[in-house]
Order: sequence, then structure tokens, then C-alpha cells
Amino acid sequence: MAIGIIGSSLFDTSREATLAKGDSLSIGSYSIQYDSVAYAQQGDNDVVRATVTVTRNGQPLGTMYPEKLYSASYDQWVSEVAIRSTPAEDLYIILGDWGHDGSATIKVLVNPLVAWIWIGGGLFMLGGLIAFWPRGVAVAEEAQAQAAAAAQAPLPVSQPVKAPVGAAQPKTTQPVTATANASPRPIVRKKARHGRRH
Repeated sequence: MAIGIIGSSLFDTSREATLAKGDSLSIGSYSIQYDSVAYAQQGDNDVVRATVTVTRNGQPLGTMYPEKLYSASYDQWVSEVAIRSTPAEDLYIILGDWGHDGSATIKVLVNPLVAWIWIGGGLFMLGGLIAFWPRGVAVAEEAQAQAAAAAQAPLPVSQPVKAPVGAAQPKTTQPVTATANASPRPIVRKKARHGRRH
């Protein structure tokens, strides 16, 4: 991505010229021949379209169509840039102005390595997704599993401690208080009284 930014900012070139039909302008290894200009109506928009033939090092690359659109809603002309992109560089052709004699002002820009800016940005985002995606999924799954386990686990209930079956139950004894030097009480026996019978 850095290579694309440096290349497109330091090594871009541009040229602009007013051409009659059949004239050409050269920029780098490209030759741009202006062929014609035409007028059309598209809905509420007026369209002016130029036709140019592009060659590179003498080899034809095809025909491109830069346009100008006039919108009554916005009351201004808007440029539609004709673009040819390759991994090495981008070619931009812009229709600037046109005359009643059929001439047109054409601007051409060549920006090298622009495609690598988009490729680098896409790879950067993809790398970030790959780096963070598994960890995020694992953390989320672990949190969900813990929440589910906590929801299903029964609440602890305290139970009284029971003695084993057959074990003797403890008896409660009352303390006996002994009196020091206490003597046992004498046992007194009562004699029966016998009366005389008359």
C-alpha cells in the first residue's frame, strides 16, 4: 500500500490540450487521438461525449469516452472520467471543454501503482480480520458456555447433619451437687402400738 501511495504521488504525470478532430497528444508511452464529440439527452440531463482512441507504444488499446453531464437540478456540469486501470498504472481522460467547430479540450493523467493502494488496503483489512476473528469467536463461545453452565447448575441447599443409623443418641445428664461432710440421716422406725382388748 505504501508503494502505491508513493508511486501515485511522486510519479504521476498529466497533460492538457485543445485538439481538433484527428489531432493527438502524447503522454509517456500513450498517444491519445481525439476523434469526435457528440450531444445526447439522458432523462433530465444533457450529455456531451467525446470519443478518443488510445494507443501505447504504437499498439491500440481501444476507444474511451469521457463525458460532461449537465443536471438541471444542480445547474452545473459534472465530469464523467474515462478510466483504464492496470496493476502498473491508471490512465484518466477528462473532457474539459468543446467548441462549435468540433474541437475539444482533453486532459490526460497517468498515475502509476494506484491499484496497489486498493490491493494493499484490502490485504490489510483481511489480515486484521484473520488475526482477530478466531480469538473473538473463542471468547464469545467460552462466555456463552459459562453462562449456560451457571444457569443449569442447582443452587446449594444446606442440610442438617444426621447421626448414622444405629448410633446411640447422646443423653443429657444433670449434675449432682455433693455437700461436703454430709452425714447420712438415721433411719427411724416407728413401733406399732397394741391396745388391750376388754
